[in-house]
Amino acid sequence: PEANYAAVVSCSDCPVSAEAIFDSMPGSLFVLPNAGNTCSQAESILLGSLEFCTSKLNVPLILILGHRDCDAICSCTRMIMDAGKNRQDSFGQEMIMQDLQAVIHHARAEMGPNADIHTVADHAIKVNIFQTMEHLLRHSERLR
Repeated sequence: PEANYAAVVSCSDCPVSAEAIFDSMPGSLFVLPNAGNTCSQAESILLGSLEFCTSKLNVPLILILGHRDCDAICSCTRMIMDAGKNRQDSFGQEMIMQDLQAVIHHARAEMGPNADIHTVADHAIKVNIFQTMEHLLRHSERLR
């Protein structure tokens, strides 16, 4: 089998697969998709998987892959900016929203009080990538 050359934390609703984006053969990437490419609630699973692939499979590179129109981030942005109107989340969705709230608030503060939902959500996608990287480095000595 071909060795993995990168681990990719991606969003589960990304319209294009990581393999297609990086022109890779199936099995050459260690792909970990989840809603909003977040990692704080899934610390033990996602972090453990990344530590496994870097230490046991010798994967030399970790990529955090965000994408435009991420449903998790757009939904959370709408919920925060519309003050929670018509909200009916399940427990799992609530956990994702908790993970993303700090990201949305950070993006909203950077974009200013007059920014619309789409502008904040677009910026939040970028902020989320950097906060995910920081989280992984903060919580894993192996990944540092």
